[in-house]
Formats: sequence, structure tokens, C-alpha cells
Amino acid sequence: TLSRARPNSNAFLFLAINPTTTPFLGGTLVPFPIISSFALNSGPVGGFTLPFVWPTGVPSGLSIALQIWIQDPNAFLGSAATNGLSMLTP
Repeated sequence: TLSRARPNSNAFLFLAINPTTTPFLGGTLVPFPIISSFALNSGPVGGFTLPFVWPTGVPSGLSIALQIWIQDPNAFLGSAATNGLSMLTP
């Protein structure tokens, strides 16, 4: 779930497996190296909820990180980011 982001802004969800971090747009990109990214929009209320179900066949104990970056001209270097989240597959 993303909330309290700048409304109607481009947002990008980044994913990494066994992540490290790297500097990015004046902040820290948590999911690095990026294995997948998704272009989204923060919508009129500045957020959204993405439903998710673990796909079958994902190995147990896999470390996955994700983070959303939002275009925001009022933020430092024009971008704002969520906290990075880390998941461990069941």
C-alpha cells in the first residue's frame, strides 16, 4: 500500500533479489541490483494498494526487497521514496 504520496504522479516500484543498497537521486535505493520495475501512478488520493499472491515455485528463504519512488517536483532532486521493504519467502 502506498499512501500520502503526491497525487497523480508517476511512481515506480523497484524489486531486487538478495539486495544491496546504492545511492540514487539524493537518497538510497534499497532494491539493488534491480531485477524488475513497474510504472504506476499515485492516483487522485496519492496512493494505491496492490494485491499480491506468492507465485508457486518461488523458493523458500529467498530475500526480496521493494521500494517505490515517486516523481515530486517539490522533493529533493524531484523524487521522493518510500522506505525500502524486505521480505523473506515462506
